[in-house]
Amino acid sequence: MRIKAVVMSVCLLLVSMALAADQEAQQSSETSKSQYFATYKQTTGRVQVVVGSLVAGVAEHEKYIPLQIAVGTGRTRGPEIEVTPARFQLIDSKGNIYNTISEHDVAKERRVHDFARQYNKQNPLQTSYEFSNRIQRVLSNFYPEEGGHFYVASHLGRDSYLTDLLFFPNPGDTLGDVLTLQFLTPGMDEAVELRFLVPLKHKKTEKQKKKMNKKNPKADSPETDTGS
Repeated sequence: MRIKAVVMSVCLLLVSMALAADQEAQQSSETSKSQYFATYKQTTGRVQVVVGSLVAGVAEHEKYIPLQIAVGTGRTRGPEIEVTPARFQLIDSKGNIYNTISEHDVAKERRVHDFARQYNKQNPLQTSYEFSNRIQRVLSNFYPEEGGHFYVASHLGRDSYLTDLLFFPNPGDTLGDVLTLQFLTPGMDEAVELRFLVPLKHKKTEKQKKKMNKKNPKADSPETDTGS
């Protein structure tokens, strides 16, 4: 009887440990790996994407939200990959897909554009340790200051990386949920899907949600254009 009791206790302990491990795995699977506060990374194949979302939280009531991003390639041989804003998509918790805002349209919103660029200068994205060992940093400037040099696309060879800003429509009431940044470009076998959170100062009230939806009526409407 004592042996049966011990066996039963061990079984219960193992079950409890398994349930705890499963719960921890589920919680960690909600977002990609967090490097620093509001900074996440995801690696798929030889491509790694890092996103910084703190700047988006500061701009939570704006028409567009900026994201700090970095894209890097590993030391594995492979074709050169093209990086442009059109290769990224933002997917919210409802499955709505948002394409990046064009440089021309972002330029019309000077307040959020200038704020994001200034923030990016003062608080550069904390890229992963691996990026500091890359042999080449590629120039990129998808949303330049007025009169600045505009990069239509940048190209990454083996063991290189770039950092830049992206602008997306504000998804409205799903901004505080887990969002997915998807990156796919020719030369990649599969997309990098990076899941992250935007730190908000407080939950949006119903009044704020209505105001945001009025600013961005497409916030609840799926976009299917891949921009590819």
